[in-house]
Amino acid sequence: MTTPVLRQELSAPQLFTLGFGCIIGVGWIILVGAWLASAGSLGAILAFALGGGGMLLIGLCYCAAYADFPVAGGEVAYCYGWFGLRAAFVAGWILVLTFSIGCAFEAISVGWLLAELVPQLSGPVLYGVWGGEVHAGRLAIGLALMLLIAVINWLGVQATARLQDLITWGLVAMTAVCIGVALWNGAVANLVPLFPAGSAVAGFLSVLAMVPMFYLGFNVIPQAVAEKSERVGTRQVALTIVLALLGAMLFYVLIILMTASAVPREELLGEELPAYTAVSAAFGSTGAGKLVLVAGLLGLLSTWNAIFYASTRTLLVLARAGTIPAGLAAIDARFRTPAAAIALTAVIGAAGTLLGPAALVPMVSGLGTAMTLVFAMIALGVLITRSRRGAAGRLVPAAALLVALALLANGLIQAGINSAVPLPPEWVLLAIWSLLGLLLWLAAGSWRRAVPEAERRRILLPAPE
Repeated sequence: MTTPVLRQELSAPQLFTLGFGCIIGVGWIILVGAWLASAGSLGAILAFALGGGGMLLIGLCYCAAYADFPVAGGEVAYCYGWFGLRAAFVAGWILVLTFSIGCAFEAISVGWLLAELVPQLSGPVLYGVWGGEVHAGRLAIGLALMLLIAVINWLGVQATARLQDLITWGLVAMTAVCIGVALWNGAVANLVPLFPAGSAVAGFLSVLAMVPMFYLGFNVIPQAVAEKSERVGTRQVALTIVLALLGAMLFYVLIILMTASAVPREELLGEELPAYTAVSAAFGSTGAGKLVLVAGLLGLLSTWNAIFYASTRTLLVLARAGTIPAGLAAIDARFRTPAAAIALTAVIGAAGTLLGPAALVPMVSGLGTAMTLVFAMIALGVLITRSRRGAAGRLVPAAALLVALALLANGLIQAGINSAVPLPPEWVLLAIWSLLGLLLWLAAGSWRRAVPEAERRRILLPAPE
């Protein structure tokens, strides 16, 4: 009996929409008010512009890594090629955390937005977590959509990619209308203060700590190359990564300008969803303002779909490498998708959804901080490779490594500074996941031994045909 394999159907535009759609949907409509409150209009723009520039350096390292290892598996394969299996497991374990708990972030946010569109959907309060209320209706919406996303991913990569195309371009069209009208009717005076009084640097750094999570998504592209069409070459894959990051940088700057310029700061920050208030003021209609809620909803769904996909493919490659149970590498015979990995991602995401809206900011800053460690590993690998070869172009990976380490340090520090409790939730999340990873590695000796090293290398770094 032939072992089912993944279909190879994704085009370059579909790779782009997977990456770009994943980046621009990470809850900006929920947290843009927090950015403006913390850093001011110019401070928030600088955080996303400078942070985006740093992420572009890291993205270029991903392009270099893919050029060296034009294989599926993304960071897991790259780190295995450079540093060995332990480093590959560390990178993969962080990715599973980031993608699967990222799904929980999307589920919570979507439930919140739908309740804003139709208030009756909120339902009664079930319980509280970290001072926030978890409503029955919002929770049910999030869990139901988690199941729907899982089913779509189970049905096949083309179903996933077509959904991503539809959502991403719908989001771009709606957001372009909102941005255009808001900027046309906005006032420069509303951008004042450019920085919050007395806390310009602190505010900038607190927003900068969130930036890695809000640019996360470009690295979904390397996860998807196992299913790209044979017509898509190495240069096209690299180009989609760069274009996704550049497009996202422009998108975030325009979103901040749109929101900050439409309404005076005092009025804006008093609202639960400032982006909705801004667009309502620009159109002169609360009904029209709901357009940005729909755009935000599409953005959340686009990211949710993409990171769910990426989580399943990361689990797949870890299982094939023998670092987690081999059953997670099982491919559905009919749809040729990793059914067990899809189920596990849905379960982890659903568990995170139970934490409710108070977990949103800790999720963003904690997961973003965790990912900077992976970014540092990628930059270090490219730097070492080029140094060994005596190759030119070592400045970019060296700069990217410094950026990643700086973002890592800032994220850990900001979590401690901004926490309302002695032990920041971000630290707790990272500590628990690290402990689980350590226990799993110690218990997985038999799984690793079951895969001969030559076979593992063939799986992670297959020779080009």
